[in-house]
Amino acid sequence: MSGGSPWSTAGTMNAIMGRDLPVGMFALVTLHFLLSFIYVTVIAHAIYRLRVMSGIIVGVLTGWVLYGINFAIFHSLATQMQSPEGRALFVHFTFSLFASAAYKGASVPKPLRGGKTEVLNQTQAAVPQENPDDPEPVSKAADR
Repeated sequence: MSGGSPWSTAGTMNAIMGRDLPVGMFALVTLHFLLSFIYVTVIAHAIYRLRVMSGIIVGVLTGWVLYGINFAIFHSLATQMQSPEGRALFVHFTFSLFASAAYKGASVPKPLRGGKTEVLNQTQAAVPQENPDDPEPVSKAADR
């Protein structure tokens, strides 16, 4: 997101998650992707068991929590911030929205195709079977 916004036409990347930092281009790119990877990992851990819509909502809320942490860290450094605070908030919102939507979109299982019999066979093949050597057997109630 060059300039802090996916709709910006600033040319090259000049900010890390919406905050201008006085470092070189290599450091900007490296830190931006490192922080993005950390953010996506945190968001993914927060939403991986949720359904699509609730996962996206929780992902955006997680992005706002990450913004709060980011805000606290950068304002505790007692350095003069050159970037507007609204831009950092906007970047955290859009990043968490797109990251959670992409994660949930990629994690949706493929639909089962075929006739009624083929779908039933595919579904039954995915259900764990009883194993006498299993120390924690699957209970019949858990399958329903």
